[in-house]
Amino acid sequence: MPVGEGGTAPDAARRLDGRVAVVTGAGRGLGRAYAFALAAAGAAVVVNDLDAEPATAVVAAIEAHGGRATTCVASVADADCAERIVAVARDRFGRLDAMVTNAGADRRGALLDLTPDDWDLTLRTHLGGSITCSVAAARAMRDQGDGGAIVLVTSGAFHLGSATLAPYAAAKGGIYALMRSMSVELEAVGIAVNAVMPPLVGTAQALAWVDDLVRQGVPAAEVATIRAAAARPEDIAPLVVHLCSPAGRTITGHLFRPTTTSLGLFAPPREIRSVATDAPGWTPDALRAALPALFDP
Repeated sequence: MPVGEGGTAPDAARRLDGRVAVVTGAGRGLGRAYAFALAAAGAAVVVNDLDAEPATAVVAAIEAHGGRATTCVASVADADCAERIVAVARDRFGRLDAMVTNAGADRRGALLDLTPDDWDLTLRTHLGGSITCSVAAARAMRDQGDGGAIVLVTSGAFHLGSATLAPYAAAKGGIYALMRSMSVELEAVGIAVNAVMPPLVGTAQALAWVDDLVRQGVPAAEVATIRAAAARPEDIAPLVVHLCSPAGRTITGHLFRPTTTSLGLFAPPREIRSVATDAPGWTPDALRAALPALFDP
């Protein structure tokens, strides 16, 4: 199948012929690019999205290039969505080999102005959807008996910190922790679990956020530089395809940051230094004396 939109066709070791993949939030942006790239590699793709129109357009484009795809219109924030997605994959294509949890919907704003509903929507969609879709997919892959791949999508916001993004960052941090635990538990049944952490990508939503930085007081020239450095969605998709392929399934438990020109591997949080107390137990005086050494050893 021709690639269709972005990227290059993978070699034989990274082909997905006969495999079935799900991409959540695949109607636009990065999810759309992942769906096209997986189809170009030979996978049949379930295109999940909250909106029927873009999801149907993605399926039509894949089929126009000779690929196989179908839609599952549902919000991953709904508890039963994951089971519906897995059922569509099995009913339409007979199995499930890869799950890419890309869907997201979030509310952004000043921390002290956010409402419980803002937090709930963001956490239920990003983190809750990643949990339910990953678990439903893992059950299907376990029952098939031949393993599979789960790729979770996180963000640098979870460890960099960013004003107005607290719910989003909290959800993305949870996704990283989920990946670490799932990779340990599911390795025994042949399921590889990894996470990708895309940089700023030139999607409509991301560029709207960049443009809003001017309103927040960021100099226009700096905003223009940020905008110009945005990666293309098709630059990120090849890594997702690789992690879903037979060759990529030898990798599990890792966080990758792909950009247009580089590929980064992140280590889990680790202790960088420590200080000891002369006697067991910490007193206030001992803590005051020890803390400076942690920051200026």
